[in-house]
Amino acid sequence: MGRVFITFCLLLGSGQAFGETGPLKIDQYGFLSFKKELSYLNRFATTLIGWTGARGYIVISPGRSNTLRQAQQRASRAKTYLLNKRGIPPDGIVTVIGGCREEATVDLWITVKNGAPPILTPPNDWTGVPKDYRCP
Repeated sequence: MGRVFITFCLLLGSGQAFGETGPLKIDQYGFLSFKKELSYLNRFATTLIGWTGARGYIVISPGRSNTLRQAQQRASRAKTYLLNKRGIPPDGIVTVIGGCREEATVDLWITVKNGAPPILTPPNDWTGVPKDYRCP
């Protein structure tokens, strides 16, 4: 919660309104047990609820030891938790499978409603890729 509050204060102190400069990265973490992931998701939900009209993005990027299917399952699990347990409306959360990274990561972003989504680095293109695909 401290990092989110500090970021929020920095935005206020800079004279910029939330979202004026595009998506705001809230947090990043690796593939954790669901129990450990909950603390990140709860902070994300609290921040998202605090900004009316904002949209949350969960960007899951598979690592070398993960399959595309595992990334999709993690994205679904996180979104389901936020919808069912934290009451985020369905149009308030978007899940995206990012490009391959050395280590699997989850990036949590917030944008203003109908704002530009985060730019994926590395980019993704999973068209026609089998679910058991592993990143090189």
